[in-house]
Amino acid sequence: MGISKKVALVTGAASGIGEGIAVHLARQGASVVVADVDEVKGQKVASRISKGRGEAFFIRMDVSNPSEVQTAVAMTKTRFGGLDILVNNAGINVGLSSGPVYKVPDEVWDLTIDTNLKGTFLCTKHCVPLMRKRGGGSIVNISSMLGLYAIPGASSYCASKGGIISLTRATAMDCAKFKIRANCICPGAIRTPAFGRAFTNQDELRRLFAIYEKGYPAKRIGEPKDVASLVAYLADQASSFITGSVITIDGGMHAQYGEALLKMRIDGII
Repeated sequence: MGISKKVALVTGAASGIGEGIAVHLARQGASVVVADVDEVKGQKVASRISKGRGEAFFIRMDVSNPSEVQTAVAMTKTRFGGLDILVNNAGINVGLSSGPVYKVPDEVWDLTIDTNLKGTFLCTKHCVPLMRKRGGGSIVNISSMLGLYAIPGASSYCASKGGIISLTRATAMDCAKFKIRANCICPGAIRTPAFGRAFTNQDELRRLFAIYEKGYPAKRIGEPKDVASLVAYLADQASSFITGSVITIDGGMHAQYGEALLKMRIDGII
């Protein structure tokens, strides 16, 4: 059991959740391909893994570009001989503040869908053949709680993340015969650079964290390591009977009774 000596490709791995996943998988013994459009940060993550006696290399890849995805997959095969684990984590959140659906600019819609949903499709499409040659594998897609629920002004983001959930289920059905599993993780609020990027005022950011800590039953905001640990489990044969599943990781926020959430909103907690 375990993922030691397995090969993993992690997209969006230069920072945040993706960085946490890449580092954690390497610590578990996997060889990791760090894929991202940010070359400086991506190289640093790969170097950090290597200095920790893990094995990793960086590939610049725009997941929405078919040729760049194919090149990255080919380089993975050349460097490591194959692929066992694909983590589709790359995504953008520009669609979170794009306004109501009837005002969303076409370019915002296209960019969000191309990166979040099409990117997941392209990486899956081109990585499955490598996994088949290894006799199976595990695909873990990172969606969002906003793939299951919605907030005002985020239609393109919600659509892209909801599409990832459906794509995961379809992938699980298409690839089961190849012993390739596909599962989806829907994180709630996770403490990452992207999460606080919209806040130039640190007092405002700290207030937001305090709100989440009060509103979440777990009484804390999530950390990248929380998601990374779940990814490692889904990549492991210990989870071999789990495929096509959608797993929420939100500190119990949405397990609450609807009226409890409504009361928190009325009280100004969320």
